[in-house]
Amino acid sequence: MRYLRRMRRVSLLLATTLATLACTGLGADSAEPSGPEIATFIADTDRLSDGGTVTFTALVTDPQGTGDVAGGTLTDAEGGDTYGIFENDGENWELTLSWDDIGGVRSLDFDSEDKRTFEAIFVDNSGGESAPATVAVTFHCDGEPSCGGACIDFTTDAANCGGCGVQCEAYEAYNSSQKEESGPTCSAGQCVVAADCSNDLQRTCKTFCTKEGYSGCPDLGDQQIGLIFSADPDVCSGDPSTYIKINSCEQDLSDAADVYGYEHMACLCLP
Repeated sequence: MRYLRRMRRVSLLLATTLATLACTGLGADSAEPSGPEIATFIADTDRLSDGGTVTFTALVTDPQGTGDVAGGTLTDAEGGDTYGIFENDGENWELTLSWDDIGGVRSLDFDSEDKRTFEAIFVDNSGGESAPATVAVTFHCDGEPSCGGACIDFTTDAANCGGCGVQCEAYEAYNSSQKEESGPTCSAGQCVVAADCSNDLQRTCKTFCTKEGYSGCPDLGDQQIGLIFSADPDVCSGDPSTYIKINSCEQDLSDAADVYGYEHMACLCLP
């Protein structure tokens, strides 16, 4: 009899303890999640260049079933701006963005490359929210810089010559022996200008530009960088058939002066 009363007291104490643990959450290994969980979050590329696209894919679970997942957004982990909303393909959640889409949210301006972290968060119809998941993508232009979301060659781009937004102005070039306005030119990251005519043909355009106080002579390959003119009352003008083109900063001009009697020259120089 005493044994039965003692067992009833132990059973009552155990029941009370279990009820208390259940109310306080103690005694359980972990609480059941109340909202969606991002099982995996990936990008189909970790490097992207101008003209390309990147697809972000997330596998999302939910205690009430995947059908309870309402949707998700992709944001900039650094600035918090939203890149877009995920769409469900029946199994995964996906969002595809182009280089321009991403640059439109936060401009892609960099000297060599830009590494960005993207953050995904999902919600369900019950009001639950997932913990954020992140993935990084590096944006590049094969070693070249990007200005305003476009890959740029600082050495030749007249609108970004040597740096973003550094614009070269149009200059007067000597075409067909006449001084005419030409489009802006960028050479080796510097803008090109037309130097004044000179009657000293005992030098190259390279030495001429340096002596005249310019920083140097542009290397334009085999493109025309100057002209040699015959004797004429109007300096650096005359019959188009009487001029000699200068295509190299190292071109020796003395022969033209000595043999043909040409008296003036004009060179393009680096300011």
